[in-house]
Amino acid sequence: SRSRTDLSSSIRTMSTPSGSRRPADTAFKQQRLRAWQPILTPKWVISSFFAVGVAFIGIAIGILGASNQVQELSLQYDAKCENHFMSWNASSYSECILNFTLPSNDKWATSEVYVYYELSNFYQNHRKYVQSRAAKQLAGTSMPGFPDSSKTQPSDLAKASISECQGFADKFQDPQDASKELYMYPCGLVAVSMFNDTFYLQNAATKDFVDWNPDNTACNNNGRPCPTNPSGIAWKSDVDKKYIAPKRDWILSNCKYIGGNDFTLSGFDPNLKDSISPTSDNCGGYRCGHRVKDASGLPNQGSFFCWHNVSDEDFIVWMRVAALPRFKKLYRKIPANKLKPGATYSLIIQNRFPVKDFGGTKTFVLSTTSWIGGKNNFLGIAYIVVGIICVALAIIFLVKHLISPRILGDPRYLNWK
Repeated sequence: SRSRTDLSSSIRTMSTPSGSRRPADTAFKQQRLRAWQPILTPKWVISSFFAVGVAFIGIAIGILGASNQVQELSLQYDAKCENHFMSWNASSYSECILNFTLPSNDKWATSEVYVYYELSNFYQNHRKYVQSRAAKQLAGTSMPGFPDSSKTQPSDLAKASISECQGFADKFQDPQDASKELYMYPCGLVAVSMFNDTFYLQNAATKDFVDWNPDNTACNNNGRPCPTNPSGIAWKSDVDKKYIAPKRDWILSNCKYIGGNDFTLSGFDPNLKDSISPTSDNCGGYRCGHRVKDASGLPNQGSFFCWHNVSDEDFIVWMRVAALPRFKKLYRKIPANKLKPGATYSLIIQNRFPVKDFGGTKTFVLSTTSWIGGKNNFLGIAYIVVGIICVALAIIFLVKHLISPRILGDPRYLNWK
């Protein structure tokens, strides 16, 4: 008779029949790999809970300490500036001016200060809203002749570029030819709902404006910083790859209309002003802004209404949608030593973004940062809660072990039935 060892060896050496679902006879597939299987004794469990709890509480103290070092100033202005509201492409301004005093803390002078706008009750995470954007159009991959062709592209190719916008804010009847359509560039709900309030910060005593857009010197704004095209507020990957602007030749041939009444707010090159002229035409319910002339100086026959420059970092920041209905987005960065602690400043607001209809609010925020970012106590509180729970469980298990210990491997607990 063959021994059990020989029989087992024979079974292992048998080849797996063709089409069989039996795993191969390997250490990995037959779960014969060497492994460490720890025995969770009461000592190890109690010690682990204590260690994790103490570590989490220590981390929480560090996070809350860093958060408390952050200086933040918030100024809600939607109700205060309600009487100064104007449409996004208004030709005249009614500015709202709010004064505030900066707290007397040296961090306002020694640290880089971040400027945010905060919205509430605005659901950027709505499914149809998120889907109504044309990523290929923004990157230029679906745009005919993009980015520098001087040839006017056929309207059917232009129409294909708006297909991702789900039929929202994408096209309208050409005001100069009822048989044709004009296509929004950029299109979609996310794009056309862009936050478009403009802020200026002025020292109330010296009347000097805080220059928070020093890299953009293309516009002449009466001593004020340029209202568009800041640098350093959007993700570098977005700026380099996802939002590519067309060149001058493409614009002159394919953008039939461009910008709004105030061309400087569209973010396009100010040098285009010599190739555009104001118009009163209606572009889908609002003023078209400016009619574009081709290289010969005649009105072109393009198929796009190019209402905003997609490479403007204000636009790029807005297009990265928020997960919650209350959110802050970066507006500008103020270099160190530009603000004076204790000084009074005037916040000049051009109030265009409507929030009253959906019950929202608008807030202007100044903030310094720390190693955890801006002021945020939630993370520290979460670590404290988890740490306290772990310590509490460790104490409960310790008391249970001291009062009613259980012998490891006690056969009385085995059930043979």
